[in-house]
Formats: sequence, structure tokens, C-alpha cells
Amino acid sequence: MAESKFYRMIEWIYAIFVIGVLVVITVLDNNWYYIYKNDCKVPNIVFLVIFVIVAGIIVFARMSYIESHKEIPQPAPMKLQDSMKMIGYLSIVLFLFQLFYAVAIWFETGWDCRELVTAAQDMALNGTPIGDSHYFSIYPNNVFLTGIFAGIIKGVSMCGIPAAYFPLIAIGCALVSATGYFFADCIRVLTARKSLMYLSWILYVILTGLSPWISIPYSDTYSIFFPTFCIWLYLTKDDKNYLPTWFSITVAAFVGYFIKPTVLLTFIVLFFFQIVHGASIRKSVPKMVRYKHTIGFLLTVLLGVTVAYAMKFGMEKITGFTPDENKHFTAAHYLMMGANYEYGGGYNQTDVNASASYATVAERNAGDIKEAARRIGEMFPFKLVKFASQKCLTNFNDGTYAWGNEGAFYWEYYERNDGFSKFVRSFIYHIGDRHDIWVAFCQAFWYVNLCFCALLCLKGRRHKNYKETAILTLMLAIMCFLMVFEARARYLYLYSPIIYMCGALGLNRLLLGKDAK
Repeated sequence: MAESKFYRMIEWIYAIFVIGVLVVITVLDNNWYYIYKNDCKVPNIVFLVIFVIVAGIIVFARMSYIESHKEIPQPAPMKLQDSMKMIGYLSIVLFLFQLFYAVAIWFETGWDCRELVTAAQDMALNGTPIGDSHYFSIYPNNVFLTGIFAGIIKGVSMCGIPAAYFPLIAIGCALVSATGYFFADCIRVLTARKSLMYLSWILYVILTGLSPWISIPYSDTYSIFFPTFCIWLYLTKDDKNYLPTWFSITVAAFVGYFIKPTVLLTFIVLFFFQIVHGASIRKSVPKMVRYKHTIGFLLTVLLGVTVAYAMKFGMEKITGFTPDENKHFTAAHYLMMGANYEYGGGYNQTDVNASASYATVAERNAGDIKEAARRIGEMFPFKLVKFASQKCLTNFNDGTYAWGNEGAFYWEYYERNDGFSKFVRSFIYHIGDRHDIWVAFCQAFWYVNLCFCALLCLKGRRHKNYKETAILTLMLAIMCFLMVFEARARYLYLYSPIIYMCGALGLNRLLLGKDAK
């Protein structure tokens, strides 16, 4: 009973946060300036009306079904081979279409992406090590991905393929497609609804699988696989494969963390729920059995961490990375930058220069934390509310995941005269005459999905499903993280499948109704 109340409490905290986000992005959408403001010309209130109509139709259909059948519709069990085999075929088709689509829209971009690709090309084609590079000493988290890029470029060059850029895009597309497969299976496990599984996968394809971000070879597409794969392992594990599964979760989560640091949130949340749930179910188990189980679990996790870090150290040796330890930026820098009222909590070079001016990491951390505290104190209380609202808009009010909001974005693009390329670019490129249509289309699906996410406040058919609660806790953690640290809608891209999972769970809660068992 206590465990059930704890999970219900988390649901309410999550729901209050999501509803708060919806209120902010609906009321303040086109009325406030905020950093990285989206390009959508259609106000969110229109999408709210669409959601109310859709939800109303669902409720009416459900009530009509109950009245005619005298029972509450329950999801029918699904066989893996009947559902996931088709998703597997569709994922392959998606990947092939992604390549065709990426060829039509790709271009070389600037910002951090160019730093990584250039370093990887020099390493793979010229044998130039990273060494004590100023950029990588500041952002050492990008070394692991640069090494992966260099390996891909080296591999394709050995096969006689001269292009060193597009193969990086192709691998990113493969990871996004594979993520869609595991995402769909998560929906199958969570809801047991075939129709909801396909509907969620289609949403994934629209907003993530065919997002133009797949044409940018960077950590967003290369890290997206790991949170979803970890969730899938967590949902499908059983007592027989318990320890091997947790070893895989740990390795996958930390490898993802080396590519994109926020992936570690997945491991933290899953580890927490495993401890809480394990402590609950083992109360009646003898102490020695509990100790043996706990020690085995912790040793397995420790082994996974060790293996992952061995991979990291090996990659640093291969890349020839010899960092200047005094240049490293830590979380304190992003906290300080995330509290910058003038820049809306987003990236700004002024704060980068300020952090870089410190001689050591210890001095930098102390200075950044002091500055962050000063900024928050100056904003408290009323200005802080406005600032939080602006960050909320920056983070959660863009269905394109802040497409184009990076420095020197269209660094170098190539003309293609075929009809398909021109047609697609007219939607994707900012200068395209159909760009506004594409932005509104993405925003509509994004907003409606957020509305379904909020429906998890409804009392559902279960209150003891710790795995489902873990997923919405992860989404809550992601959203809180972006509200505290640097703001950017792009940082949600790798976690987009988890956000769609929450939307599917909210829709499933609506379909089941409060009286479902």
C-alpha cells in the first residue's frame, strides 16, 4: 500500500509539472519574447482545441462501446511475432527512406558538429591525434563520439568510399530507426494495444524518425538509441535474466553518457526504482537471501561501469587525447549559464568566456556557482517566475526541437535540382516557401502529445506498476534538468521516445477509464 501511494504521489508531481508546462506554452506562446522562439505562426490554443475534440471523440466512443457491450474494453494480449515482426520490417523501410530523405536535405553545418567532424577526419585520414585541443579540453565529453566518427570515416575510406561526411549521417539514421523498433516494443509491453503501438510508432516517425536532425551527424542522433534501449531492457527483464539485463543496462547507459551526458539520467532513475521496488518485494525474504541478491546486483552494476569506462579510456588512447585538465567545464558552468536572465538561460559566449577565464577547475566551479547564486538571488521572486516561464517556452514549445537554432547552421549546402529535393527543402529549409506549414505540423503533433502526457493524472487500472512510474519519472527528471541548466529544445530530441511513451500511457489511461481494473 505504501509503495502504491508513493507511485501515485510521483504521478501527481509529474502531472502537475506537465500541466504547468502546458499552461505556460498555451497562454504565453505568442505573447512573450524568449530565446530560440519557434517559427510557428499558429497559436497553441488551436492545437488545444484539436486535442479537446480528439479526447472527446475517444471518450464518447469508449462510453458507447461500454453501453453496447456492457463491459469496459480491455486490451487483448498480443503475440510478439504478430506485432514486432511488422514493426521490424517497417523500421527497415524507414531507414531506407531516411537515407533517401537525408540525401535530399543534407548540408554541412557549423557549431560543435563541425569541430567533431573536422577532428575525426583529420584523425582518420591524416593520422592527426586530438592531443591537448582547446575545444576538447573544455568539452571532453565529445571525445568519445569523435573517436566513433573517426572509426566510421576510416572504415568507409578503407572500402574505397571517398565521402567522409554522409556515412556519419547514415549511421545516425540507422540508430534512429533501431530506436523506433525498441520504442514500439516498449509501447506493446506497457499498453498491450496493437493499435496504440502502431499509432505511437507513426508519431515517432513524424517527429523524430523524419526530423531533419537526422541529417546532422552529432550526439543527438547517436545518443537517442541508449535511453530507449535501456528502458526496453528494463521492461522486458525477468528473474531469469535479471543480472545479465542489468549489466547490459549499465554498459548501454554509460556508453550513451559518454556520447551525451544527460543519458545518465536514465540509469539514475532506473537504478533508483530497482532499489525501491526490490526493497519492497523482498521484505518477506530471509536476510541472507536479500543480502546475496543485493550484493549480486551491485557487483553486476559495478562490473558494467568498469567495462564502460574501459571502453572510454581505450577510446581516449586511440584518439590521442591529452587534455588540459584546468580547462574542463563542469555542471557548475551550465548551471550558471542556465541562470542568465539576459540570454534566457540559453547558450551564450559571454558566459563561456567568463568560465574560461578561471585558471583551474576548482576556481571555475566556485566562481560559476557563486555567479549562479547571485543571479538567482537577484531574480527572486517575481523576476524568477518570469525567467522560468521563458525557459519553459524555450525548452518545451518547439515541435521541431529547435531546428536551425545553432551557430553557423547552414555552413555549406549543395544544390540538388531533382524534384523531390526541391520539394522537401521547401519545407525543411528556413528559406523554403512551405517552411511555416512544416513547423505548424510538427508543433501540432508535439502539443497534442504533451496533452496526452498530462492525462496520467487520471486514476488508472493500476497503482503498483513501478516500471510505468519509472518512465514518467524519467520524463520529469529530463524536464527539470532543462529548467535548471542550459535551455534548448534540441536537448529533448534524444529523449523524445520517452516523451511519446508518456503520451501513449496517458492515452491508454483515457481508453481504460477510471473504473478499469
